Amino acid sequence: LVRAHGAVNAAVDAAALTKASDEMLRLQAWLKASLHAFVGDEEPTCIVHGDYRLGNLILEPRTPRVSAVLDWEISTLGHPLSDLAYFLAGWHTPAEMGGLRTDPPPGTPSEESLLELYAAARGKPAAPPRVRAFFRALMWQR
Repeated sequence: LVRAHGAVNAAVDAAALTKASDEMLRLQAWLKASLHAFVGDEEPTCIVHGDYRLGNLILEPRTPRVSAVLDWEISTLGHPLSDLAYFLAGWHTPAEMGGLRTDPPPGTPSEESLLELYAAARGKPAAPPRVRAFFRALMWQR
């Protein structure tokens, strides 16, 4: 661990590694200003996982059911669609980056079918595409 912590070369500007680009700063400002227009007040704040993805799920071996959700250390209060957007990010990410967009395994459900299942389980209509796009942008800026 000490070797890893000492691995940053003195020539590396550590502050520059965490500085947001001008584009990201503009996106963050737009997201903050647009939140109410896209979300409104109809959804109550809830506990969100913050890293809800297939890698943090333990699935039952013979049925398509989740047995456990792991890694709650970045959970917080927020909008439920933020977890859904994070979960569905894989459907917008190329396989080379660990996503499902370019080469999903056989039997992988479509994004639309997952959205329909989620909406049915909540007893609410699916979020419109523009709201889902807003939450995708919010998720990608993290």
